[in-house]
Amino acid sequence: MNVFKKSIIRSFLVVSRLYFRIMPIPKGKAALWDSVKWVFARAPGAMDTRITRTRQGHRMRVRFEEGNERDLYFWGTWTPGIEWLMRRTLRKSDVFVDVGANVGYFTLFGSKLVGQEGHVFAIEASPTTHRICQSNIDLNGCNNVTLYQCAASNQSGATTLYPPDNECDLASLRPNVRGKYSSGLVTHHLKAVRVDELLGDEIKKRIRLIKIDVEGADYLTLQGMHQILDAPESPDVICEVNDGFLREMGASETDLIDYMLKLGYRAYLLYSCRARSFKEASFQARVRRYRPDNYQLIEMHTALKSMPQRPAYYDVYFTRRKVD
Repeated sequence: MNVFKKSIIRSFLVVSRLYFRIMPIPKGKAALWDSVKWVFARAPGAMDTRITRTRQGHRMRVRFEEGNERDLYFWGTWTPGIEWLMRRTLRKSDVFVDVGANVGYFTLFGSKLVGQEGHVFAIEASPTTHRICQSNIDLNGCNNVTLYQCAASNQSGATTLYPPDNECDLASLRPNVRGKYSSGLVTHHLKAVRVDELLGDEIKKRIRLIKIDVEGADYLTLQGMHQILDAPESPDVICEVNDGFLREMGASETDLIDYMLKLGYRAYLLYSCRARSFKEASFQARVRRYRPDNYQLIEMHTALKSMPQRPAYYDVYFTRRKVD
């Protein structure tokens, strides 16, 4: 790509970012977003790694070959619905556990919400992603965060992580991740831990919220924190459920949901009130940010029955508390 063409593309992308972030109305954003994705599909090297500021005020390094990080540059947010739940749940002095921290977006946000009186314990298995996450933590001077480089599971010991070449945030304990995304030439051998054994007893009592997104090992992770989840003052849990990924790890969506229900939890889906479909909800949430009137928690089975097509994956909010 010649210098002039690259300069024109960069100018278009920078102006688009300003439009997404500054314009208070969503009109035209969907069409412009399609154009931005079209540009990246045809000119993937148009933007170099750079530091951007999130809507929460944190600075983060963004690699444009990574889809979530690219979205973060333009919109300033990762998953607004989860942010809304975190705001609703976390208070000063709480403990937040981020399992599958990725590059640290929710780790940084949790650090801000719990304040210096609280603490964030983050777990990221991928060595590459762990380094980026740590650099983002250091970039923001978050001294109330402890980051571990290991895999959460139902048994402590050695395990193997399979990172794709082109989407390192999809690294997984699932060997099949190679077939779809990677040449399969790279593996990482690392430590697997039960979260019950990783954290001390006094810390466990203070945990208010746990977020889990570990690309199919979610059920194993929940089994490895049984002591925490079965305690009288049990934390709330936000967990990604992907039946296809779970089955590759020997479990299923039903296994995961039933496990949490047997522990006394209720399961809810977060729904963007202004979205006309589940598929549209994520985009609408980004466009309209996280005003309280944009979201509602709906009992999971009721929500899924009302959808014309069951989504391939979704985030479930588990709680024993009364939901308004």
